[in-house]
Amino acid sequence: MLCYSCNTEIEDGWSFCHNCGASYSSSKCSFCGSRMFPMQPFCEVCNEKIAGKLGHKFKKKDAPEAKEPEKEITVQTAGTVPEPVDVPEPAAVPAEQSAEIEAEEAVSVPEADSEPEEEEALAANVDSKWIERKRDRQYQCSVRVSDIVIPEGTKCIGDYCFHNCGMITSVVIPETVMNIGWSAFDGCKALGEANIPDEAHLYFSAFRDCKALKKVTFAGDVRKMDDYCFFGCKSLREVSVPGHVKELGNEAFGECTSLKTAEFSGGVEKIGDSAFNGCNNLETVVFDGDIDKIGKAAFWFCTSLKSVTITGALKEIDSSAFNGCTALKEIVAPLETYETIINNANVSRLSVKHKEI
Repeated sequence: MLCYSCNTEIEDGWSFCHNCGASYSSSKCSFCGSRMFPMQPFCEVCNEKIAGKLGHKFKKKDAPEAKEPEKEITVQTAGTVPEPVDVPEPAAVPAEQSAEIEAEEAVSVPEADSEPEEEEALAANVDSKWIERKRDRQYQCSVRVSDIVIPEGTKCIGDYCFHNCGMITSVVIPETVMNIGWSAFDGCKALGEANIPDEAHLYFSAFRDCKALKKVTFAGDVRKMDDYCFFGCKSLREVSVPGHVKELGNEAFGECTSLKTAEFSGGVEKIGDSAFNGCNNLETVVFDGDIDKIGKAAFWFCTSLKSVTITGALKEIDSSAFNGCTALKEIVAPLETYETIINNANVSRLSVKHKEI
């Protein structure tokens, strides 16, 4: 469209002329600049008719030039005094009308079109496509829902999906979910309860720093718990995995300072470095089945750890696996497994007794 002031072509979406600065959201007459009321069809001062709605396109018509009224010339003769001329005072504007005029005079610049917040849709329904989409680490989730129910049929929870969301208190994950992505629930400080489907893979930092997380229910086997999976979950008191875990990543349960018991009924093939590092309230751990390797500092300074149970064989253990475990008193395991620990880790045969399965 053309600017009503300078006839410059105005690009779509502009609220003012980039050439002369004329505004298209003003509440003044586009011809003489007099004040206009909203939706007023013509100007009371210059009687120009406005084409379209006020504040949008204006179409200037060719109006005849207004002739100035002829001025009366008075000749003042000596000794005469001109009669006083009464100048009419401007009509008083009612208070309500004055406030309306002042409000209309303020030029409002239309805000840029913004995409609707996708999180708001979650208030009514959680969409699988939204859940499965991957994001980067700069993404900050602002979901305004406390209880999340992932719909059936969802195959994965995308990277950073609920990253740093402070509103979520619980989440229900269906059995169709096979992967819980990088930092999917990382930093959800109000999350108190979660469930892990059978055969799921928990990726890097999936539930890291969920400081209110008290209960995690595992349905069965876990393909893998990646590094820092539950790191810093300071309210978690118990871990019970009924199925098999192929690998427990580095610092998977590191700094879980309230954790008291950890039981892996289906066994763990590999326990990563510092897997339970800093769990200073951990008292008992149970691993059913064979273990290929216990990594460096796996139970580093678990100062309350009293009993370790391994029902199967142990192939390899790092020398620092039980460093700082000053309260360790017994190892419940086959004799061969006990000997592997005593001979390779910094554990004293005198202070840590063997108890046969």
